[in-house]
Amino acid sequence: MIFPVVTTADLSEFMDDLHANGQQLQDQEPKTIYYIQAFIGNKAQWDEYAMDKEERDQLVKQAIDAGFTFIVETELY
Repeated sequence: MIFPVVTTADLSEFMDDLHANGQQLQDQEPKTIYYIQAFIGNKAQWDEYAMDKEERDQLVKQAIDAGFTFIVETELY
């Protein structure tokens, strides 16, 4: 196996980029996502993630219209 030649400048640039990207992620507000599970009785029928409240509401409506019970979990990322 041949490894590429990595210089100190390459490593320094990589670390600077990694730090800048990490700082951008830390500066972002956490986002809420929703995890919806639909059941008949105690048997899971489907599960899906929703990225916003509108999508969550659509999935909940689909579950209700199909006669499923459902669980909605809220997660931050």
